[in-house]
Amino acid sequence: MSIRTESVYTKERLIRFNNYVMLSKKVLLSLMAIGTLLVYGCVIFMMVNGGLAETVTYSAIFLTLLDVFYIFVSFILPRFTLKKSKTLNAKITCIFNESGFDLSVTSNTFNESSTIRYPTLTQIVKNKNDIYLFIASNQAFITSVDGLREDEIEELRSLLSNSINKKDFKWN
Repeated sequence: MSIRTESVYTKERLIRFNNYVMLSKKVLLSLMAIGTLLVYGCVIFMMVNGGLAETVTYSAIFLTLLDVFYIFVSFILPRFTLKKSKTLNAKITCIFNESGFDLSVTSNTFNESSTIRYPTLTQIVKNKNDIYLFIASNQAFITSVDGLREDEIEELRSLLSNSINKKDFKWN
């Protein structure tokens, strides 16, 4: 049996995907937070104990700028660049079967179709409304579960969970 999903790459859907990818980089975010906290701890310690060293002050300024730059590039800039994206408002159709899925992408500028085999996928993530079918760490096909019946969603979950390592399968 095959399961058909359809979705449109709206601005909101693409931003949700971008936010998911950026927030999933836990090691980088943790290192940035620890580094920032250490430097600010040094700043506070030195202020309490008699003066700031120039190096610590410059480190605090540098890390603050680095944090702001990361937030801007990761979360704010994509909102502006999406306006020029060729995939914005593209219609995505996936037909899932036992060995993979047939993908069709249609927009104002292109019309493509392909068959994707499940071993190509590196990760599968389902959130409330969407399924991210990752083919690389920052690249995925996004399809919607809106319009599917509960039994179809469960069948799709079973089909996809059997096609990938359990650690790379997140179904919420």
